[in-house]
Amino acid sequence: MEKWEDGSLSDIYSAWSNPTNLDADLWISSVIDPVIIPAPVLLQPANSATGVSTNPTLSWNTSSGATSYHLQVSINSSFSTTVFDQSNITGTSQQVSGLSGNTAYYWHVNATNSSGTSGWSAPVWSFNTISSPPLPPTLISPSNNATGVSTNPH
Repeated sequence: MEKWEDGSLSDIYSAWSNPTNLDADLWISSVIDPVIIPAPVLLQPANSATGVSTNPTLSWNTSSGATSYHLQVSINSSFSTTVFDQSNITGTSQQVSGLSGNTAYYWHVNATNSSGTSGWSAPVWSFNTISSPPLPPTLISPSNNATGVSTNPH
């Protein structure tokens, strides 16, 4: 039996016009409760932004019918590993903390409601974090509050 995943209107029309391609339960559920939820549209930071904070707030548009969102941030565009992976976000923004400085990150979001989950936002967006300032030097000599220190120490 042929099955379909995205619940698009063209698939529903196809089910109506040729119901033998689908099993009865899938066909009935597609007509009664189709999974039609658009993927969110990313807003901030802008795609390919540079100088982004290492603790940025990422935001996206409301997806019609969504009850929650799932956000992933990765150091590669395939998302084979993630540095942030949070689902059940009820708003349209999320602060991500602890990112490394001077690093490229990729992010995407999907939306969920009782009928199912949208695809990921497309295209995947990226941003580069600001360079981290160097750490202050650690003083080792002379020791703090030392007395009798030469005026010409080496």
